[in-house]
Amino acid sequence: MAADIEFLSAVILVSDEPERLADFYRDALGLHLVGDVERGGSFWATLTLPDQPGVNIVLSDPYGGRSQEDGDAMAKLLAKGALNGVSFAGCCAFNRTCRT
Repeated sequence: MAADIEFLSAVILVSDEPERLADFYRDALGLHLVGDVERGGSFWATLTLPDQPGVNIVLSDPYGGRSQEDGDAMAKLLAKGALNGVSFAGCCAFNRTCRT
């Protein structure tokens, strides 16, 4: 039985390939895509956990929903590897999926 994630409503992950990452989270990990936006050359998507639709994972490029200045700052941090992701280790079926 998978453990529920508690005390979390959203995680925002920044990637230089958010569309590809959204495909992976949806197709390989089984998350549900509940929304995606493409505007002005930027993209962001919202996915939820199948058993916990109240937990949102938002994937965006550095400029998604941000000003040019903030997007530039995010892009620099991303290029340095300074934007950490989230680990689902030990909490749910992701471990089984990733091991196969």
